[in-house]
Amino acid sequence: MLELLSFMYAGVGAMGVAGFVPQIIKLLKATGQSKAISLQTWGIWTFGNSISFLYAIFILKDLTAIAVIGGNLMGTTSVFCLASYNRFIRFRHL
Repeated sequence: MLELLSFMYAGVGAMGVAGFVPQIIKLLKATGQSKAISLQTWGIWTFGNSISFLYAIFILKDLTAIAVIGGNLMGTTSVFCLASYNRFIRFRHL
């Protein structure tokens, strides 16, 4: 049972990371400042994932948790940074 749960955690984690891809593609193809993206929300999620990632590394010391949380951290950081870039640099003149 525990092996199944571990397998499911890794699988759902991979699906969650893959779920960031459509948002990242939309931000890369954006033609405006991406104001529909809440920087506060994505910033909070990125900060929370940063703490969770450190917790997984130093407290849990579990490679599956590190990989899943690390993937989520990369996803939230990517969305936050791309939305910020679109808003404040790429399309700042709009």
